[in-house]
Amino acid sequence: MPDIVVSFNAYPENEAGIEKGVKRLLERCPWLRQERWSADKLTVHALGNKYEFPKYAKDNSGCWIFLSGDIRLDDIEDRAGGRDGFSNYTDDALLNALFNLLRRKGKESLCGLNGRYSLVLWDEKAQELNVATDPFGNRHIYFLNSKGRISLSTNLSILTCSPDFSRTLDQQGVVESLCLGYQLEDRTLYEGIKIVPASSLMVYKGGTLQFIRNRRFAGAEPRPEISWKDAIEELHFVLLDSIVWIYSLLRELHLQSDPTLRYSLTSLITS
Repeated sequence: MPDIVVSFNAYPENEAGIEKGVKRLLERCPWLRQERWSADKLTVHALGNKYEFPKYAKDNSGCWIFLSGDIRLDDIEDRAGGRDGFSNYTDDALLNALFNLLRRKGKESLCGLNGRYSLVLWDEKAQELNVATDPFGNRHIYFLNSKGRISLSTNLSILTCSPDFSRTLDQQGVVESLCLGYQLEDRTLYEGIKIVPASSLMVYKGGTLQFIRNRRFAGAEPRPEISWKDAIEELHFVLLDSIVWIYSLLRELHLQSDPTLRYSLTSLITS
């Protein structure tokens, strides 16, 4: 999968940490190629192979788009108000259609498009960084925000090399991972690193973060936090249901007559 790594307003040590993370990834995956782009306050690393590579382009207004993943071209054109002749799917056609949608409908229209993607929009004139995600969050993009500096990456391991990163675990994220197999909302296993939520636009300007949800795919209200006690209770009921189901299955298969097996299952259910 192609990766995008972005650092904004970084100081030298922070930038060196991100460079170290990128270098480590390239050492582990020698088939990857890298392209690096930098402006006054922004540095972007694009990583991919000969088959998949991040797409990027700049328009006349000074806006850059960096795209990891793919978006349905017809969906972009329909939302922009009709087909504009981009009938053949090419990288240039896709990026041109995105710039056209941006001009007509604004930056909020870039999130929740039909596809699997993470998109970074850099407005050079406004010095504004925007990140848009697909409806289901299929392409995660992680961010680390510290003291007016922000680092973004579609690869979590790269952010762990930043000197701003702390290995303090997010207890709620750990509980959700144990119970559900994944984290809810914007959580990860680490306190300092978050995920841009699905179908959202993250706007970073002047050291301030703002999140805008696409109403078309807006989910329910955030769920209440799960305590350790509730998590253990939930796991107990899940295990109990599983054991009862196994016992019923064995009964259907006429295997419950085995006294050793029956005693083991009964002990598990009543314990």
